[in-house]
Amino acid sequence: MSNNEQTIQFPVALKPLLTDFVVNVLRDRIPSDQLSSYAVQYFSERQNTQPYVSIIDDNREQTGIFLTNQINGLVSEKSDDSINNEKQRRKSVWGGSPDPDRDLTDKIVMKNPDIFEKLCKIVQDTVIYVGDDPSLVKQFVKYLAPKHVFKGEEIIRQGDEGDYFYCIESGKYDVVVNGKKVSELDNKGCFGEIALLYSQPRTATIIATTDGKLWLIDRDTFSTLTVSFAIKQREKYLKFLHTVNFIQTFYSRGWLSDNRLEDLADALRPRYYTTNQIVIEQNDTNAYEMFFIEDGSVKVTRKEQDGTIHELKILGTGKCFGELALLENKPRYATVTALEECRLATLDAKSFENLLGIELKTKLKEFVDKEYAIGTLDDTIQIQK
Repeated sequence: MSNNEQTIQFPVALKPLLTDFVVNVLRDRIPSDQLSSYAVQYFSERQNTQPYVSIIDDNREQTGIFLTNQINGLVSEKSDDSINNEKQRRKSVWGGSPDPDRDLTDKIVMKNPDIFEKLCKIVQDTVIYVGDDPSLVKQFVKYLAPKHVFKGEEIIRQGDEGDYFYCIESGKYDVVVNGKKVSELDNKGCFGEIALLYSQPRTATIIATTDGKLWLIDRDTFSTLTVSFAIKQREKYLKFLHTVNFIQTFYSRGWLSDNRLEDLADALRPRYYTTNQIVIEQNDTNAYEMFFIEDGSVKVTRKEQDGTIHELKILGTGKCFGELALLENKPRYATVTALEECRLATLDAKSFENLLGIELKTKLKEFVDKEYAIGTLDDTIQIQK
């Protein structure tokens, strides 16, 4: 690549921030002539909610905006009544939404296993609203349709209306902005999503410099899948949360409202572990999330000062762990290891703080202490000595 070219790199925080905005735009079917005013209103309100920043494994900062919390309103310190009023106001001003139940059967395109796997990897790394969940990645890939292109062919043109999203199976492509080549896509990657996400004209021209093959998905299918995936993920996590011990208790006692429970469901992120993979490690001070077991089982062990390792507990579906480090701001008490392939849901520390607040954190601490005292807490891992 020449010195005049540059690699386009997106800030880590951009992915979750755009996801929330996109879900709103697609949900509310914002027309192009209202998009600017809608964006001003949306981001002004978002600024007022002080979206959190959390530290992830590679020490980069990631703005912790939830994947689906914009389906029904903002996560903030507002009361449930004001949140409800905000939801209703948005709906009345900005109109209807895509039908998440729309039948897309006729859009499915069969693919051989090798191509399907390759496309899944591409989508997982680049599509902002499905990459965290392999099941959503596979669902998205089902609707990609093939397109053969030839050297010199202009795939999209800067300033045109966006109609498709593209994944590259093969070929090389120049990225041209204002007549100047700024980057090159070499047999991998995706393009075209910005125009669909923002309902704006194409921001660049893409030209094939070799023969190649693309896979594409149309705007309407893209929009339908966006909203459908967000709703399905919320419904799945709401159902799951009702099986978690302390959530059941808090909800039944009125400490968690329906709105707050929805916010909690929106904040969860899927995480997958293989057999014998360590989930958390004893004495780790980087305790920035707690875990809920959706499927599978884990083993909890603690290493004593003399080197002896004790197995403390086996936890299965519906159990949670890791909350003690968040409640007490202490290093991890024990090591947790996957006994089989596991699907976990994670809640990061800042979401934990924002959603529970001081009052609910105090109640949770009291609840945990009481359950320890009588020895009935199944959702935690510490043993009293």
